Amino acid sequence: MLLSLHIRNYILIDSLDIDFPEGLVIITGQTGAGKSILLGALSFLAGAKADVSMISPGASSCIVEAEFDSDDEAVSEILASNDIEADGTRLLIRRVMSSSGRSRGFINDFPVAQSVLQEISSRLVDIHSQHKSLLLADSVFQQSVLDSFAGNAEALAACRSSWKELQSVRSDLAVKRAELEKLRAERDYDADQFSRLTEAGLESGELEALEEEQRSLANAEQIKEALSGAVGAISSDSDAAGVSVLLKSAVRKLEQVSSYLPSAGDLAARLESSRIEIDDVCSELENMDSRLDMSPERLEAVEARMSLLYSLMRRHGCSTVDELIAVRDALGGKLVGTDTLEERISSLETREGELRKLWQEQCEVLSRARQAA
Repeated sequence: MLLSLHIRNYILIDSLDIDFPEGLVIITGQTGAGKSILLGALSFLAGAKADVSMISPGASSCIVEAEFDSDDEAVSEILASNDIEADGTRLLIRRVMSSSGRSRGFINDFPVAQSVLQEISSRLVDIHSQHKSLLLADSVFQQSVLDSFAGNAEALAACRSSWKELQSVRSDLAVKRAELEKLRAERDYDADQFSRLTEAGLESGELEALEEEQRSLANAEQIKEALSGAVGAISSDSDAAGVSVLLKSAVRKLEQVSSYLPSAGDLAARLESSRIEIDDVCSELENMDSRLDMSPERLEAVEARMSLLYSLMRRHGCSTVDELIAVRDALGGKLVGTDTLEERISSLETREGELRKLWQEQCEVLSRARQAA
């Protein structure tokens, strides 16, 4: 229903505001009164071809705006498909023609293309004129009238709801099937990579430990020589007394005169403390020397393990073993995800079948009601 019409600077009309009451409204007048101009303004609003000749002389633009009240489901669908926010059953349509020749259309203050104006106006306005087809010839309109006459609103709503849900499930099903196809294409490769990483027995932080051990094994002779030399210098060798023996001798000599020189006793105690610390260091050096692995076989095994880790890291673009472990876990989750996706697809296929059957049954009910009407 047309509620109001507002016209500004359209041909001979400078300003006109009309509020339409409910029911039949008849506009009469003699030739030249402006009846055709009103119809022209409505046609302009409905998306008809426009040019600057429509603008009143001296004006920079013309504006035609109308407010409608419509509960037509088709109108709601047009609004939704064009992302236009609805305001209940009220609909505000506006079209502006500027002197530059540019025409702009708005629905509920949302800018729209001329084609959208034409589409939605065809559900709101039907201008009967000679040599023009009427909305009465439109099959969609005819069906809408038939359903209104037969009282099919509830059956039609149920049918549309089922169809909408069916389309949603089918869309989701198509996406999931595409995902599964992609996963299956990658599954063999992913399974092979997951197997390689799993068989590698990756451990967090192992590469750092291997690198340290490799340095020790690769320089074992030099390390052993240094350890042995340090132990010999601290303790003793066949040629001369070591540091520990010399310190012990110095302590005894200072203790001998400590009764005459008390400070000598203090110095002796300090030297003894140093000697004990040096003996502890010497003991640790001897333990390190005894534990030092000089096995070429072990060095070969360590370097082989490092080579494997470096190779896997390069293949998967990782810089640490922890990142490799994350890749392995992600691949495992992806492989498990394939099974989960197959279950989801099976569930969607079942739901699609149920909805299709329900929709077909509802269509049959609606069809019988239309035939009976």
